[in-house]
Amino acid sequence: MNQNKFLAVSSAMLKIYAWIVLISALLIAVALGFGAIPSVPRWMGFIVLVAYALIFLFLYTIALIADILRQLTEAIKSKR
Repeated sequence: MNQNKFLAVSSAMLKIYAWIVLISALLIAVALGFGAIPSVPRWMGFIVLVAYALIFLFLYTIALIADILRQLTEAIKSKR
C-alpha cells in the first residue's frame, strides 16, 4: 500500500508541475511575442512555446505511466 500511495502522490505532483510549466510557457511566449524584451526577436516566443510544450508532454507522460503502474500493482495484489 505504501508504494501505491507514493505513486499516486508523485503522479499528482508531476501533473500539477507539468501544468505549471505549460502555463508559464504560455505567459513567456506571449510576452516574447509582444516584444517585452527588445533584444530578443519575436519569433523566439514560438520556439519557447514548442520547447516547453515538449517538456509538458514528457512530464505528463511520466505521470500517466506512474498511474498505470499503480493500477497494475493494485490489480496484481487483488488477484492474489
